[in-house]
Amino acid sequence: ALPVALRSSLFRPARYDPAHSMKAKPDCVLCLYKQALNTVRFVTRDTRIHERVLRRLSSVVAGETLNQTPTSLSQHVYRIVSEVTGVKDPYKKQKDQTNRIALSLLPALRRMIRHAPDPLDAALHAAVAGNIIDLGIGHAFDLKTDIHRLMHQPFAVSAIRDFRRELKPGRRLLYLGDNAGEIVLDTLLVDCVREHGVA
Repeated sequence: ALPVALRSSLFRPARYDPAHSMKAKPDCVLCLYKQALNTVRFVTRDTRIHERVLRRLSSVVAGETLNQTPTSLSQHVYRIVSEVTGVKDPYKKQKDQTNRIALSLLPALRRMIRHAPDPLDAALHAAVAGNIIDLGIGHAFDLKTDIHRLMHQPFAVSAIRDFRRELKPGRRLLYLGDNAGEIVLDTLLVDCVREHGVA
């Protein structure tokens, strides 16, 4: 989600400049294969299907350029896994479970934010902590344990001072969310921002 990289410039009109967007690197290609294998393993243990997915991905990647974002490049993974396995959403079960866990944590996190010395900072921590939820990259996480640890971990880089300055009544904010479960935790920050009169 967006909060990890908040800068005051996000609140000002800007022209999109493709030259400055994040471009894929050769390492991203390796990640695509890992992502594909992690995803197809969620669907089936059949190694022949795993191989078919990887071969299809190889033929697609061979025709691609790195002059695009990693996100754009990774869209092929989910399309290929879906086409080869016939499963429209390989992570549906895990997404539902992650949403349920995140929803169960909301009341305690709301209380924690309400009683925090700086509720905005606490809400930002909750939203950023939600970024551990990324089923595609295949890292292990325990949302219930990790969220409480991450709520108290200082940011390596923080733009909260600039962000707070920009939160004025009448301002508008476009908030982008990307993962199931994580988006539930993002609602905590959205609620906090709306209390500042931002739509």
